[in-house]
Amino acid sequence: MSVPRSLSFALVCALVLAACSGAGPAGPDAGRLLAESAAPAYAPPILVQLTAFDSATFLVTGTDGFGAPVAATFGAGTFFRAARIDRYAPTDPCRDLAIAYNTSFSVGSDTGVFAAIGSLATAGCHARIQVDPQTSAVRVFFPTDPLFPNDPIIPNDPV
Repeated sequence: MSVPRSLSFALVCALVLAACSGAGPAGPDAGRLLAESAAPAYAPPILVQLTAFDSATFLVTGTDGFGAPVAATFGAGTFFRAARIDRYAPTDPCRDLAIAYNTSFSVGSDTGVFAAIGSLATAGCHARIQVDPQTSAVRVFFPTDPLFPNDPIIPNDPV
């Protein structure tokens, strides 16, 4: 016997409302997991032209697409993603620096990754950075090429 569609919809709505109410799961999380997953915790990564990196404080600075300054600190929670080398023009000087970043990234060398980030910043290369607005900590970092998808040098990316 199948459940009528309206009844199953009502059941799903009731379950969702119960899960999001104050009577959510008890335990160490006390329902916060459901509340946090309902809204994104951070803005998406922004394109930043890197200007400097301080290896003593792990502070990276740059400017966003509107010319506004961006400053954030790398920490234990930073997720480093590999650069997509195929997005760089063959003659782009940042391409070789992104390859060096990927090489140090793939062998797991913290010193090498931060040295590569310093080189990327010194050269004025671009990266996508996601910043925690409350702590100014870098959540996600990856070097990237700033070219637009319809640029004739780089074909459109179907992804």
